[in-house]
Amino acid sequence: TLKTTSTLARAAAAHLLAHIVSLTSQENTRAVCAPFTLGTVARTAVMAPNKDVLKFRKSVGQDAEWVDMKGSSDLNELWVQVQVVLQPGEAIFDGTLKFKPTENKFYIEGSSSVSRISLYKGQADCMEDTNIRPWCYCRDLLELDRR
Repeated sequence: TLKTTSTLARAAAAHLLAHIVSLTSQENTRAVCAPFTLGTVARTAVMAPNKDVLKFRKSVGQDAEWVDMKGSSDLNELWVQVQVVLQPGEAIFDGTLKFKPTENKFYIEGSSSVSRISLYKGQADCMEDTNIRPWCYCRDLLELDRR
């Protein structure tokens, strides 16, 4: 596991959020879908490829923000699983991101790497495109929330 408050976990959550927001960034979609913001990082985990699992020593730092991979100089990728709760609507998303320590960069590979876990019926009814519905929270609901 990885502490949800660690730098690595927060960076993974930020990357996941940016990806989700980008899915509704087209002008016609953004007109009806409100952009999500990060509520909380609910859960995180780090996975290394099989050949390097035994070389993963521990998370290092006061907040477990670094991964100690001594003896794994050939390790060029880790997988970080992160679950976030986004606002508005308490939308729960799960993502598995590839992290390249040498580049200090995250990658999302394939559409199945990110999924919405929480129900979105009633939150995305304004979106006719069923491919975009999971990533949408209807702007008109924000007006209702303010009342």
